[in-house]
Amino acid sequence: GIGIGEDGGAFASSSGERRQKFMLTRYPKLKKAINARRNLARCFRELDFYSQIPITCDRLRDDLHSAEWTEEEWNSLRDVSREHVELEIFLVEAEAGMKKRIDEEAKDNIRTNEPRS
Repeated sequence: GIGIGEDGGAFASSSGERRQKFMLTRYPKLKKAINARRNLARCFRELDFYSQIPITCDRLRDDLHSAEWTEEEWNSLRDVSREHVELEIFLVEAEAGMKKRIDEEAKDNIRTNEPRS
């Protein structure tokens, strides 16, 4: 079958994967441990990405300075780059806010659906 990954991408899933996910619902602690491992792996991938940012910035700066630009071209390039970075930051913050809201709504739904004692 086809499933949706944590990153929103589609993937092909086998019946074995579905059976494993079904079986994990009976073992919430095991499921949490597996999810924690996935989250940890994702965090390390993100750290690796973020650790490359200074190197990438230095390379891009060197590329920019190695070319000859008119003042107008340089200012235009700088302005477009700045707007691009601001847009990227906005999108990352928006995504984080949406994920937080979804998580909070899911927690609220779990609380409201718990049996009363």
